Amino acid sequence: MRLLSKTMEQYPEPKPAGTKPPSFPGKIIVLDDDPTGTQTMHGAPVYMDWFPGTCEHAFTGNSRVVFILTNSRSFSAEKTQNVHKDIAKRLMSASSDAKVPFLLISRSDSTLRGHWPLETATLKETLEAEGHPSFDGEIICPFFPGGGRYTVEGMHYVAYGDNMALAGETEFARDKTFGYSSSRLTHWVEEKTMGRVPAHEVAEISLEMMCDPKAIYTKLMSLTGFEKVVVNALYQSHLDNLCTALWEAMAAGKTFLFRTAAPFINALSGVNFRPFLEADEIIRNGNQNGGLIVAGSHTHKTTEQLANLANFPGVTFVNFDQRTALASDENFEAEILQASRICTIALKARKNVVLSTSRQRVDVETGNPEDELKLAVKISRGLAKAVSMLEVMPRFVMAKGGITSSDVAIEGLKIRRAEIIGQAAAGVPVWRLGEESRFPGMGYIILPGNVGDDMLLYNLFERLA
Repeated sequence: MRLLSKTMEQYPEPKPAGTKPPSFPGKIIVLDDDPTGTQTMHGAPVYMDWFPGTCEHAFTGNSRVVFILTNSRSFSAEKTQNVHKDIAKRLMSASSDAKVPFLLISRSDSTLRGHWPLETATLKETLEAEGHPSFDGEIICPFFPGGGRYTVEGMHYVAYGDNMALAGETEFARDKTFGYSSSRLTHWVEEKTMGRVPAHEVAEISLEMMCDPKAIYTKLMSLTGFEKVVVNALYQSHLDNLCTALWEAMAAGKTFLFRTAAPFINALSGVNFRPFLEADEIIRNGNQNGGLIVAGSHTHKTTEQLANLANFPGVTFVNFDQRTALASDENFEAEILQASRICTIALKARKNVVLSTSRQRVDVETGNPEDELKLAVKISRGLAKAVSMLEVMPRFVMAKGGITSSDVAIEGLKIRRAEIIGQAAAGVPVWRLGEESRFPGMGYIILPGNVGDDMLLYNLFERLA
């Protein structure tokens, strides 16, 4: 097992290049495959749809960075492709009408799950067909230190404390829909492209190169034909150096698409990290009702966090029996209604509430990954519907897991636009709900299923109680 502390001794943090991002006249559009990608940003809007009016607003608004939530990690491959074609066409149209250029980031999971290469391949083909200049390269950078994700010597790791586990040997790699076996990113590319892009044809930017923007620039200028390049990174300053070189390469005429985790967005846009939010920055209007957490994620990390939260005084646990999703629609709807009623009673009594699925997985056992995904989405939508039926506004709402947090946002809280106000903890974004939502102005806390130590939920409840 590799140690993070020893690795950092071996590769000391480089001095930042000191070059700030140029005054880019356009927008940085982030397509986020679940809401957790806002986990390092603040002061930017996030839209729940890509209607023509929404895309128009994205290009005419004041924010340099704009997030569009696709929620595509809950989609079938066919729907994902259709959605990305649609988004690409609408972005090109809105960009042309506003006469504002844009860069496009496909933000996805730092543990390598999601519809890749489908999403970026679809974006490339559609954008180029709509008149966008041909793309020279695709930058692949899953680095996310807030969640313990590092790429060192070509290998991607998930850190648990000081211990670094190879990503391909973690529970995330065993995902029933988006699983993989390769930890070396060049081989992961070959695996996920089913050999269409052999590992030896994937370019790589080493940690040594990441200390030298000039070396990075030289590598970037050599890319052609939508060549894949994987990025090693151990510190945020590595990304700062990468983006210094990227801006110079783009100024020289190179064009790139980006498949990255969240910290890359900060580096490219120049948005600094801010301190974690205090309770009074999240909770407004003196709301005295209980707070609500909705947990659908089945990762081991989530289960351990919920177990520790059970020790928090005064928390009411409401079990959502996801087995009813395999029963009749009548039984499933009855489970949703009962869960919502119990939550409402507890919230009115000023108790904090955890609405959680049973910790045992429910599988359809058809052997088809998309059938497993459909079941997960059905359960998630059930949780969201229970939220939509609440008769009282919670003091705050937390949602645990990517698909769950998206469904709670859109189906449960009826969000169409929100403002990213910061983070409650490392990798835990907080949104301020828009006026059209079910609970205007409420703080919405998004908890990725794969982030935080075992005491994360307990500590957050303690701060917000």
